[in-house]
Formats: sequence, C-alpha cells, structure tokens
Amino acid sequence: MKIQRVPRFRKNEWGACFYDNVKTIATYYQENSELLALEILRFNLTNNNSLWQSLVFKDPLFHNLEKYNGLEFTHGRNINSLIEQNKLAIIEVSSYFWPGNPEFQNMKKFDSKHYIILTNILGNDLTFVDPYYNTRYSYTIDTLRIAFQAYYIVEHNNHSHQNFDYIKNNIIDDVHGTIDDLKSLQLKIKTSIGIEDDIVNIEEIARNFADGMELYLAMLEKYFPNIVTTNIMNNSIRIILKWQTIRKNWIKNWNLQNLDNKININNLGFCLIDEMIDIFEDIALFLLNGSIDRSEERRVGKECRSRW
Repeated sequence: MKIQRVPRFRKNEWGACFYDNVKTIATYYQENSELLALEILRFNLTNNNSLWQSLVFKDPLFHNLEKYNGLEFTHGRNINSLIEQNKLAIIEVSSYFWPGNPEFQNMKKFDSKHYIILTNILGNDLTFVDPYYNTRYSYTIDTLRIAFQAYYIVEHNNHSHQNFDYIKNNIIDDVHGTIDDLKSLQLKIKTSIGIEDDIVNIEEIARNFADGMELYLAMLEKYFPNIVTTNIMNNSIRIILKWQTIRKNWIKNWNLQNLDNKININNLGFCLIDEMIDIFEDIALFLLNGSIDRSEERRVGKECRSRW
C-alpha cells in the first residue's frame, strides 16, 4: 500500500491524519478521493443563542466516499470484533498511549486522537501504515489494546464512475449552497445582540473551516487545474491560515478571561465569514465562466484584510 497524503497548501506538515488515511486507501483501490470535499463546508443554523454553537456541520464524508468511490465504512468500538474480522481498517487511537506517536509521549493531553491504517494481522502481530507520519510499523495486539478507541473497517464495492459534467454540476451546486449557508451566518452575525464576546465553540468551528477549505482546494485543483492561475488559491490559503491563527495561537495562548481578547477573536471570525463569501463567489464565477470578473471591488473583504 503506497502512502498518500492530502495536499498541504500551507507548505508545512500540518494536516488532518484521518483524511491522509482515506486518501491512501482510496488510491490503493485506484479511486480519487477528492470528492469527499463536497458539502464539507455546509452547515445548518440551530436556534442556539450562542453564535458558534449554533453551527452544525452536515458531515457528508462517508456518504460521499460510498457514492463516488465505492468505499463503505463500518464503525465499531469492540477490538475483539476488529481482530476477528481481520479486514483493512482505519484505527482511532489515543495519541498519548500510542507508541507510534513519540511526540505525544511527554504531553498530558489524553483526549488527542490519531488515525492509522491496519493492513494485516498475523497471529499476535499487527502491521500498520501511518500516512500522517509517512511511516510503517508493527505492534502487538496488547499494545493496540492500550491505545485503542474505535475502528472503521473499509470495503470497496463496485460502483459507477460519474462523468466530468455530472461532477462539475455537483461542485457548482455545492459552491452556491455554501454561499447561501455563509450568508445565513453573516445575517445572524449582523442581527444578533450580545455576541461580541461569545467565543464558545469557535475553536472547533475554526478547525472545521480550516480542514474543509484545504480539502476543497484539493478538489478544485484536481478537477479544474486552471484555477491555480487565479487568486483563488492564495486568497483561500490566507483564510485557512487565519482560522489556524484563531485555533492554534489565540485560543491556546491568550487570556480568554479578558474581554478585549474575546472580542478580537470574534472580530477576526466575523471578518473571515465575509471573506469566505467573497472567495466562494469568485469560485462560482470561475466555474461558470472560466475567469473572475474583478471589475467591481468586493465588499467587506478589503476592510477585513486591512485590519488583520
């Protein structure tokens, strides 16, 4: 099994290990995994008074992989069932207890997860592929038991491969749907009262937007390679990095009891929603016309860029 990793558009090693696993397995079965990004940025808004808690992402990953790649995932938490079935599987482990993650051994963060691929069971010995760390290793069943949390057995079924026009139309529909969702959030931001210092759940939202946009760029580059000649890629990467600034820097390092800090975090989040609308409107223009009409200066994006 050849190791594959999702593109790191930020030119660094950060990435989502689960998606590296999916891409490796899809490639093993000679499938393209990029369409897993469809609807990955789509969400519903609930009536929760807390702004960021009101976002509920649709989580279309497994549906898309089955529909477009014929990959069916069976989830379970019983390690004995996993061993008995002896099938290709993605394994969820605790990073702290898994010896394949040496960097976590001195960190007391018990809730951190890591994903690896179980490729073979021979007696008491298990063989793994770890795409995130670009390595392979073997451990015993007892070692896995200590860190084990869950599994996703993967099976590949025969399926119809859709033509390009079908895929293009699905992507265009999803881009417009994403714009609608973002505009509904934008409206909630503008009409809600007392949300300026409410940052509950913003770290998770920032992760979803950063991960989702990176996967979206991989999909667009795969099916519309000329998009790299536009400003869409660089502008999108800049937005990803700003979401990362919120979750990796400000949330972790700032005093979150300080009112001004919470307001600054939210202000950047609000601006990023506006900028994402600009980006996806550009994507829609590009997919329909093959170019971006820049005759009219965009709205709030310029203001947000000047502030941050």
